[in-house]
Amino acid sequence: MISKTIIAVLAVSASSALADGSAIITPVVITGGSPTAPVCVVPKIISPGSGCCSYSIANNVTKKFETYNQPGHVFGNEDDARAYAGTVHAKMPFFEPIGSGERLVGGWFYDNGGFHAAADYMKNDLSTSTDPSFLVHAVANGKVLSVYWDDWLGNTVVVEHTAGDGSKYRSVYNHVRNGFTNDLAHARAIDLSKYGNPPDTSNWSKYKKYAMNPNPDPRFWGGDDQVVLVKVGDQVSSGQVIAHSGDTGAGGAGNGLDVNGNPTDSRTANVHLHLFVAVPHPTIVGRWMFIDPYGVYQQVNTGCYALLKDTWYQRLYAAYYPSFHNISAMLLDKYQDYYRGMGMGMRTLGPFRRDLEKDKRRSLFCLSQAGRR
Repeated sequence: MISKTIIAVLAVSASSALADGSAIITPVVITGGSPTAPVCVVPKIISPGSGCCSYSIANNVTKKFETYNQPGHVFGNEDDARAYAGTVHAKMPFFEPIGSGERLVGGWFYDNGGFHAAADYMKNDLSTSTDPSFLVHAVANGKVLSVYWDDWLGNTVVVEHTAGDGSKYRSVYNHVRNGFTNDLAHARAIDLSKYGNPPDTSNWSKYKKYAMNPNPDPRFWGGDDQVVLVKVGDQVSSGQVIAHSGDTGAGGAGNGLDVNGNPTDSRTANVHLHLFVAVPHPTIVGRWMFIDPYGVYQQVNTGCYALLKDTWYQRLYAAYYPSFHNISAMLLDKYQDYYRGMGMGMRTLGPFRRDLEKDKRRSLFCLSQAGRR
């Protein structure tokens, strides 16, 4: 993260309640800042005029739907959105929800410029004969708030993460599988009249046709054994496998189907993980706002989502595990403040060995478990 001048938003007393049970709070005026060094790409947090990416998402614990907004529906301008984004930091370790066989394919904006406000992940090695699904991991320790079906987002899992200082975050995993029979029944039961009888070119109509295919492809729908692996109220640990990626919901497979409901890519049918990460809404208690956990707020094809890139904002995702084991000096140096900001640090650091003849220094790091200071 590049240092910058930021004045934070401070939440003060609640002043009035809204119909959904949330409450308006009075924010301090926000002023923006500028990076003091070059960054990989200048962030673009809001997309003026975009109707995309604010959702009503169920909380199965409270049995209520809660509002999740993208920043453009919270702030009136880019400067205010950037200033607030600068106040968001990892107060607990977070890790990407994938393994080494998967990759990030969609960032805050799609590579075609469309607004996204999330992250998409897909399997690396794909073919027409293999299952494109992969295991989905919890991004941090937390409590499962929801496991349910949504006609657009498909099978959805919501996990709330609470840091030691009380700071809260939420991760929302969309389009995952929950058993062939269950998912097909939900998809076939979608009533298009509820959504205004959309045209054949809409994701809604394409998904309905996809679901009504008399011979659904098990590679894309999965088996009855591929179910959500957690339930409401479960405590999950960072990296725990919680689900299998899929293409459930009209917003899942829909983007990868033709007007007849057939996959445009016979390797994937758009099987992927769509992940939202959110923090509490800055001015309304009980609501949430999406953020970019990579701190980039741009397109993946900029190359700026990769490690070691200079970003305007801090990554929520750690660059290495808190054991500090077997990491390069470059990574250690670049992200040394990540764990330090949580009160964690290295217990031991092996010495440098100097080669006097070649006048080089080679790192011989022998790093042990991180300890509390």
